[in-house]
Parts: sequence; structure tokens; C-alpha cells
Amino acid sequence: MPDLPTSVHLGPACQHTIVEQIIEQKADYVIALKANQNEVFGQVKEHFERYSEQFLVCTQLDKDHHRAEERRYYYSANVNAMACLGEWKACSSVWMVASKRVYLDKTTLQKRYYLSSLPQVSARQIIQFTRGHWSIENQLH
Repeated sequence: MPDLPTSVHLGPACQHTIVEQIIEQKADYVIALKANQNEVFGQVKEHFERYSEQFLVCTQLDKDHHRAEERRYYYSANVNAMACLGEWKACSSVWMVASKRVYLDKTTLQKRYYLSSLPQVSARQIIQFTRGHWSIENQLH
């Protein structure tokens, strides 16, 4: 398995200027999409709703302390299908993480979407970058 890139930047906000600065520094990015990014969020969400099963990369299951969480990781380099991604410099792929969490008798579902300049990634990289992003967010709160 190839080494992971060392210059990947994660960002909680999807801003064109951040992406441009990252690309100018010859680095790659993985940016979490938020619902307030209306057009791009909607197109990426629709893309995965239509075609998600053909983009499934891997599934991860964690169980402990009356809690079970299943995460499904999806990756698509079919960015030409989404016209709005042309606005995002060097965007080469979109990702989705679908989480199903069961705690005692309560089940929650969540889907998170990402833009990335990485044209090819392994399952290990997707897990590392998306889980790393949430660990950073959790440390800030």
C-alpha cells in the first residue's frame, strides 16, 4: 500500500479561497461540505443517492459499551457529472460517509459529504482523512 500523502489539509468550511491557497502551496485537500453550500451540497448528495452502491469502498463496524456504529465509505471520481464542481479548484473526487449508530434502543443515521483534490485514494486513506477531520472537530468543542 502506498504511503499516505503528508500534505493533505482538512477544513471545516468550504471556501474557495482556502482551496485555492492549498492548491497554490502544491498540497491536496479534503473539505467537508456543509448544507449551506446549497448547489454543490445538493449535487453531491443527489449523486450519491442515485449511484452510491457502485461507489462503496468499505464498511467499518465499531461496537462497545451498548453502542454499535456502522460506517460506509463511498468514493467517486466522476466529478464531471456535477457541473458546480468546476468552481472548486482541482476538485478530483467526492466522498460520502454514511453512519448508522445504535445506542441502547435509539438509532441515528447521518451522511457527511466531502470534496477532495485527491484523484485516487484507498479505503485506508478515506477512513483516516474523514475520521481525522471529526477528531479535530471534537477536540475544538
